[in-house]
Amino acid sequence: MGDIGIPPDKRVVTTVALTLASLIDNFKTVITDLNVVYDEQGTYESTIAKIRSDNKQKNKLTADFYPCFSFNRSAMQYCKNAPGHRALAIGPAMLPIQGNNKSQLQFSFVQGDFDLNFMFITKSVLKLEEFEIKYLSENGLSQFKQFTVDLTPDLGGPQNYFATFNPLENKTFEHENNYYKMLTGSIKIRGMYYVFEGSSPVILSIQKRILDFLTKVLYEQETIT
Repeated sequence: MGDIGIPPDKRVVTTVALTLASLIDNFKTVITDLNVVYDEQGTYESTIAKIRSDNKQKNKLTADFYPCFSFNRSAMQYCKNAPGHRALAIGPAMLPIQGNNKSQLQFSFVQGDFDLNFMFITKSVLKLEEFEIKYLSENGLSQFKQFTVDLTPDLGGPQNYFATFNPLENKTFEHENNYYKMLTGSIKIRGMYYVFEGSSPVILSIQKRILDFLTKVLYEQETIT
């Protein structure tokens, strides 16, 4: 994900957040009322605490919170099927930037994968069953076994990524008299991941798209009335 603390003449961004954004946006085309939260700790209690903190919410969560897709990710690993076990390159790249074919960006890339770990939280048994079926269905969430991150505005073309949908776990909880049902699972996401360094308009454009996604996930979709 982008680092907004980098000086303007040495900006560094990565494409990991854009990969997550693309997959989650696809999910929301299937489950249109899905609320999305990023929670590094990955527990029901930490998700609730985070939402209350971000929204200065002290009382019980309203029905608008459900259904909720709370997620985080694992550390990235080399793809086991990558050529020679690892695919890594570091060096200056000649990239056409806004029609200028003489511009240079320093970049690194790796063929890697990581796990998107998630919790699906709801109070409705019907919503739980809907998510189970849509998670497994070939015309539901699982249709996105291959998806595209659109880098056309920045780097001139799309990038394909691949998702492996691991089995779901079904859990039922009652926490402080708050009954809810929860499904947990993970999705392995594989593809080429990049780090770009420089001060070009491309870096600024990618960084803005990353920050827009982070703001949308961390705040706007957590609004509680």
